[in-house]
Amino acid sequence: MAPSHTHTHTAIRQPHPRQRSLKNTRLAIKRCASSSSSSSSSSSSSSSAAAVEWPDLLDVVSRFASTHHGRNIIMQLQAPCDFRTAQTLATETRAAMLLESMAAESGGVTFAPADTLASQKAIALAQKGGLLTPEACVRVRDASEVATRLKRLLDETTRAARGDDASSLAALAVKVELVEPLDNLCAEISRTIDEEAMEVRDSFSSQLRKARNDMRSARQRVERAASAAMAGAGKASLEERNGRMLLVVSASAAGRGALSKARQMGTAAGGNALIELPALVALNDKLASATAAALEEERRALSILTSMVRDSADAIEVGIEAIGAIDAACCRSRFGAWSRGVVADVCQSSDSRASGPYKLRLDGLAHPLLLAARLDDIAERREQRRRSGSRGGDGGGGETSESRMASVVRNDVRVPHATHAAILTGPNTGGKTSLLKAVALACMCAHAGIPITCSREPAIVPHLRNVLADIGDEQSLAASLSTFSAHATRIADIFDVVLGKGGKSAGGGGSLVLLDELGTGTEPAAGAALGASVIRALADGFRHRGETSMVLATTHQGELKALKYEDGLAAEHDAPVHIENACVEFDEQEMLPTYQLLWGVPGRSHGLNVARKLGLEEGVVQSAAALLGEEHEAANAVVATLEGSLGSYRRDVAAAQETLRRTRMEVSKCRNSNASMYDSEVKRRRDQMESLQKHFRAELERVVKTSPSSNTAQTTDASAAGPTPSRNLGKKKLKKLAQKTKRAESSSAQDEGARKAATASQPKPKRTAPKPSKPSPSSPSQDPFRSELERARAELEKRR
Repeated sequence: MAPSHTHTHTAIRQPHPRQRSLKNTRLAIKRCASSSSSSSSSSSSSSSAAAVEWPDLLDVVSRFASTHHGRNIIMQLQAPCDFRTAQTLATETRAAMLLESMAAESGGVTFAPADTLASQKAIALAQKGGLLTPEACVRVRDASEVATRLKRLLDETTRAARGDDASSLAALAVKVELVEPLDNLCAEISRTIDEEAMEVRDSFSSQLRKARNDMRSARQRVERAASAAMAGAGKASLEERNGRMLLVVSASAAGRGALSKARQMGTAAGGNALIELPALVALNDKLASATAAALEEERRALSILTSMVRDSADAIEVGIEAIGAIDAACCRSRFGAWSRGVVADVCQSSDSRASGPYKLRLDGLAHPLLLAARLDDIAERREQRRRSGSRGGDGGGGETSESRMASVVRNDVRVPHATHAAILTGPNTGGKTSLLKAVALACMCAHAGIPITCSREPAIVPHLRNVLADIGDEQSLAASLSTFSAHATRIADIFDVVLGKGGKSAGGGGSLVLLDELGTGTEPAAGAALGASVIRALADGFRHRGETSMVLATTHQGELKALKYEDGLAAEHDAPVHIENACVEFDEQEMLPTYQLLWGVPGRSHGLNVARKLGLEEGVVQSAAALLGEEHEAANAVVATLEGSLGSYRRDVAAAQETLRRTRMEVSKCRNSNASMYDSEVKRRRDQMESLQKHFRAELERVVKTSPSSNTAQTTDASAAGPTPSRNLGKKKLKKLAQKTKRAESSSAQDEGARKAATASQPKPKRTAPKPSKPSPSSPSQDPFRSELERARAELEKRR
């Protein structure tokens, strides 16, 4: 904002030097473009989505949907979107993951046999006054039952969940809260329609049962009469038309002999004639009458069902929409499980999570379409192996799914908050464009609630309102667009969207700009100058707006690598614009790219070394090196040192991560082993206590039966004479049993205490869903055997 002035006269303010630079850069780009008309934001966004292959990724994700409505929701996902929508979609995906986990033991989340498209067509036909077929009625019933089943499943899992899990599932429960069970409609359809034959049941009415019986009887009589007539008609067959059984004979035979008196009823396939013999007319009349009566009853049954569907159309539509919404969330969840991806956190600049060192963090990022191609190949090989009956890995040579997934190169992409531009350099076919697309798809997936193909958490993406890309060559002879003109036109459109009027929307969010092969298509010096101006203008504009925006550009212009180190990129008293370098690694020994990203390192030239290894004369190579100068060689040496340091650091990190993974596996194995030992010991102790308890009860019953207390006189005499030998013997045995039981209980309690002390020192595994706690064997209030034992003791004391 301009500072307020207290002067009474009007002050003429001069434009800021950086503003003049920005304006000049935009004008230069527009002059380079053959067409100066700017495209709308939606047009730029849609073309950019196609450029980064967003529709192709949605097609891959939609394969995991079970219904037509679920697939449609996935294919229509728009990204990026507003912050609240992005949060809602991510929450729904996490809830679907939790729901799938909790419902796994009860058969999982299923959507069969719902056909949402057929059900919706049936509703539309009923509302227009049409008559539904038996199959359409069954499809409506299936959709209604699946919607009710999903509502019941979500209600049960939400009640069983606790804490954050319950709150997460509520995001899906709200999708089905308006679903109404249509029990009467579903029951009526089941009573009326036979699913196997897809026709109205005979039991619908006595009239229908009688009409169908008459049909069968009349058809049998017609077939017997026709068989007798066909014996003298040569080659003839029987065909039913409009409820009448007709003979199919050749046209030449239709007018000869006994067939000449038959009625001509039309023609059949192959030029044959359809005739009705006089002997069949009366029988056919009965068959036609019975058929008409049956059809009338069937229409009456279907009319009743159609009317019921029409009356419940709104409730059925609500159920279909609920099925689609839950299916879409589960579709995203299943894609994440298949690709082993993670749900990203979309952060605003004011979000506490965004106060960390990075505004964009994607650890172990793989291009999702490359990963999908590998996984599809794994599935195809697995199916081939299943058909052939062979065993082994997922592919040839004993490869497994893990090794195939590992063959897709993953990169750590971490962009600090202060960085507004990154210049990516490296050899051709080194993976620069693929990396740009992978970053764009990851950001769009985060906003659409689709798990990102990262190998590690957390995945952090800034809230974006635009993802704009200039990728590919769209030269057109018809539009008089050269390669350079096409690039310049798209860049001009990008400037209008992200830095033009209204570029900063009320909904907030930044922009991700992707520029591929910046500065190509024209004279190298001019291309480098224009590319540098574009990078500076975008980075400076993003910084002045205080946005989380950034531009990622690939280029072969070596001059652009120096932007990071140049002075005077910002006006006086302003913070410097941070422009970072990055490159893709190249293996000079193998003369192949490794596709690994090296952040903070400018790409170096490999041309002379590659030429030398390919056998070019050494004198020519040295002459070229002399023309480049010593400074170029020194710069390459410095960059090579940086690459070596980063490579060593990356290997050390990979080794540490592998050690951590193995350690966690060992800890998990030990924990599982200890738990198994504890369970077996508890079972042994409980079996021992149960055996002692049974013995104790039997001895107690025997003592009670042999006690002389049942006779009053004998009891008086016995008490005067002293204790009897049988009573003394019973008391001794009972005392020994009680001591033995007490020792068993004490041993069990000590084992339980030792187990608790051992497990307290181990880290508790993170659980996604609460599990019912096991009752402690040492707790009297929770152990039924010990409670029974206490009651037996009390009874014994009472007897004494």
